[in-house]
Amino acid sequence: GLYGVTKMAAERLGVYYQRRHGLDFRCLRLPVTVSRFAPPGAASAMASHAFIEAAQTGQFTFRARPDIALALIYVRDVLQALSTLLAAPAAGLSRRVYNIEAVPTTLAEVAAAIGHRLPSAILRFEPDPAVSALLASWPGRIDDAAARRDWKWEPAFDLERMTTDFLNALRVEESPPKP
Repeated sequence: GLYGVTKMAAERLGVYYQRRHGLDFRCLRLPVTVSRFAPPGAASAMASHAFIEAAQTGQFTFRARPDIALALIYVRDVLQALSTLLAAPAAGLSRRVYNIEAVPTTLAEVAAAIGHRLPSAILRFEPDPAVSALLASWPGRIDDAAARRDWKWEPAFDLERMTTDFLNALRVEESPPKP
């Protein structure tokens, strides 16, 4: 699609300028990112909205099959990865565009992690075939061996730690200010 084409064009342009003009171009390819800033309605934001809506309303309906595998990353790991990549010596980089991943999981596992911490939350699966097909077409795992080798990428958040941290952050945001 156009979204993927424009991302690839920007990456290739950066690599071109690095090779041709010496621009210190560095780029990350991110998996589905769990963040409170997830766009409404985007299939890629389903995991984020599961956390957000379960915390805020006590319920969420997944519009995809529970067995769908997703490669996720928590926004705090994205920020750490960006910082680490930017600080890495250029001489140690074998490429200019890196894949990263942190949490290979399924939607069922995301629901279970949320449900474990919010036992009163109502989490349902009502799969939409189109949304399921879209998500199933994405990689469930991403090879980030080059990032791990070249600049020592290592995520800090697995599914359990991400769930705890994100739900705690959402609770703090929703808490009324103290007098």
